[in-house]
Amino acid sequence: MVVTGITVTDPKVTVVGGPIDLEAGATDSTSFTATYTVTQDDIDTGSVVNQALAEGTAPDGSKVTDLSDDNSLLEDDNTTTTLDQDPKIAIIKSGAFQDENEDGMANDGEIVTYTFTITNTGNVNLTDIVLKDERIGISSLSLPDLAVGENTTTDINYTVTEQDAKEGNITNTADTEANTPDGSSITDKSTEVIIKTGIADVLAATLIAKDDSSTGTFRSPVTIDVLANDISDIALDPATVMIFDPSSHAYVTTLTTTGEGTWSVDPTTGKITFTPEAGFVGDPQPISYTVEDMTGNLSNQATVSVFYTIEQHISGAFWLDYNKNYHRDDNEKAIEGSTVEILDENKNPVTPPSTGTVSKRTKLITDDPNRYIVTPDSDGKYGLPIEAGTYIVKFTFPASMYYDEGFSYNDYDDENITVEKNVLYRKVVIDHGEAKSNVDAAVNCPCSDVVSDSADSLSPTAL
Repeated sequence: MVVTGITVTDPKVTVVGGPIDLEAGATDSTSFTATYTVTQDDIDTGSVVNQALAEGTAPDGSKVTDLSDDNSLLEDDNTTTTLDQDPKIAIIKSGAFQDENEDGMANDGEIVTYTFTITNTGNVNLTDIVLKDERIGISSLSLPDLAVGENTTTDINYTVTEQDAKEGNITNTADTEANTPDGSSITDKSTEVIIKTGIADVLAATLIAKDDSSTGTFRSPVTIDVLANDISDIALDPATVMIFDPSSHAYVTTLTTTGEGTWSVDPTTGKITFTPEAGFVGDPQPISYTVEDMTGNLSNQATVSVFYTIEQHISGAFWLDYNKNYHRDDNEKAIEGSTVEILDENKNPVTPPSTGTVSKRTKLITDDPNRYIVTPDSDGKYGLPIEAGTYIVKFTFPASMYYDEGFSYNDYDDENITVEKNVLYRKVVIDHGEAKSNVDAAVNCPCSDVVSDSADSLSPTAL
């Protein structure tokens, strides 16, 4: 059977080709073609859906028809072509202030104009677009819908407040949000915009708060007399010293910085104290303060910084223990020719630190600058600066001193001590800022007077 006069139509396109005749069971995939141009509506929808109709005449003259299917000869389902959607939005923010007094910074009452440009950078149309910038009071500003490639620009004026002027700057970012055709939302955040602010010159000329810094002892409170270097034509009021809290943009008399410690103001003297919290290591982040004079004039913001002098230290003794009581008595002295050396935890030499103070009577052996080795003082004492870490302290007495009993040591430190002939190794861990003392070693002397090279029994003991 032959079907003749076959044509193909499709409501979405103009089909080119035909009519053709087909024998029973024959297939033709080249005679009919059509081209469709995707529209923005299609992309917003996410697909193109269509269906073609084939018509022909049977040998008996009757009409035969069939609707197309996407993958079956027996079904009549629409063909759906999925289109990629890539929704995107971008925001650019800038700011400029009207410098009415030409002092180079935004003062109380001056106007900052922020310009926001939002662009549809994706391939679908965007609706329900909003702008947010809570720092300047914009919680949700509606903007026009944007077609692909379109943008919209809006200007917002902001009046600088006295608090803005005291803070030294206005720092903020803006956010934008939009809905996509499939009902989801997309967002973008602008880069940070910083507008420099300050107190007008008329006040700064008569009241200037100046930056302060102080050095303190590790893990101890530090108090700074912040008013001592401030400049004012009128007496300052210590009770008005206030610390700026950057998280709340408020002025407070007590400010706690998590992980560092607490800053507090003495309302009588105006002095500011930093108290580190337990376990804090390092220097705290600087803070800012302001002060008023007795007539109510307000200063600029000034910075307060605290720096800690941190030096780890290790000390002990290495002596000849005549009475073998594990205690250095007044008459017990150093072993002539003995040395104390600092090694890393793998017993490799370490280089002396570039800073720190060696105890006055401890002699640093400088023949090899890549080894940290000293001779104790006449009492057997030593003291060394050291960086935080795990170390092996190596105590060595002259090999010419004969022994046959070997080393003995207190049981409490057994796991940290090893011995090799005339050398005793003691493991120590130095924490940041720690001064570790009593890192000792002693040589048990079997004689009652001076030990010589011919002594026949010597036994070092670690304490």
